Amino acid sequence: MVIYDKMNSAGSWSINSRIKSMLEDCGECSLDGTPIEDGGSSSQSYQGYCCEEFGGEYFENSNPQENYCVGSDASWLSLCSACTGTVDSDGDGLLDECDDCFNMSGDLNEDMLIDVLDIVSLVNIILNVTMDPSLCTSLNADFNTDGIINVQDIILVINSILGLARTADSIELQSSQVDFEIVNSDMKLTFELEELVSGIEIKFPSNSSLDIQISENDNNIFTKSNTYDGMQHYIAFSLLNNSFENNFSLVIEDGASLSLNDIDILLSSTGGIQAPISYNSMEIESFSIENVYPNPFNPSTEITYDIQNDGYMNISIYNVLGQKVSEIFDGYRSVGTHKLRWNANDLSSGIYYIQMNLNGQYESYKSILLK
Repeated sequence: MVIYDKMNSAGSWSINSRIKSMLEDCGECSLDGTPIEDGGSSSQSYQGYCCEEFGGEYFENSNPQENYCVGSDASWLSLCSACTGTVDSDGDGLLDECDDCFNMSGDLNEDMLIDVLDIVSLVNIILNVTMDPSLCTSLNADFNTDGIINVQDIILVINSILGLARTADSIELQSSQVDFEIVNSDMKLTFELEELVSGIEIKFPSNSSLDIQISENDNNIFTKSNTYDGMQHYIAFSLLNNSFENNFSLVIEDGASLSLNDIDILLSSTGGIQAPISYNSMEIESFSIENVYPNPFNPSTEITYDIQNDGYMNISIYNVLGQKVSEIFDGYRSVGTHKLRWNANDLSSGIYYIQMNLNGQYESYKSILLK
């Protein structure tokens, strides 16, 4: 049992006394296997009553869970005792009967199995269909422990289910090319892959859900889209972790009003590694993040970045679920070094990602808010 105390008008001695009494009373008294009701009028604690009312002598210690009785006909079963089991399913050092979180990457529903149900749960978290998942679920969803839940984690869960020896090792991948084209009222994205890619995730601003068509003809491709808080989120991946065709396209119907700056694209290799992207036949290097200091911070930090090619810049803050929680800059930026102070006084402690985009280049910087 975990007890949280909150000081109000009561003093610390009173609070500690109440906690001690709660721990002392956390149990059950029985005589010959039959539960005994509290004496009620007794000034002693229930545990003491159970002992002395039936002929015993009660001994108190500073730790209520270490109190004991000698010579009583009744017995006291503490319900706040330490775990006595022998099974630690997830190997985290906590026995199952006292473990509130089975720490098993990919096992979102904590049934000690990694299967298609976990993939469904993971997709729903990424697309914001499932809001505010528990801490345990979030930790297990982040398979590669990079602090972000995205399509890379799905690919790694699939590999785990299929028993494929593919892991998100830090290896350098070649850039795949993405070409943007307006076709009538639609936005068409054409991909020329340089690596084995089996998952894609895209985000763009939209107040209504736009239809998205993928040219990939593999029957095992799973696609799903959801619009939340002015942002549409689309995901597509191979259920068998087969690589997409070297050349495939996505068509965002009625997306002609979107620009390259609007669309955030993430490609995952078959090993769960993010694949770099070049846009419209040239690698975009419009800016670089020089520093975020201090980090960790409370409640504000300064972002220093250098602009190589001027243009329209957006700087937004996202939480670990990929949800946008703040926008701190949206406007034109010219060539040069710039500084921006982010005040996170309205946010709770946790990990946040500063996402910056300019001329189609997207960069994220991990920051930690400690209050």
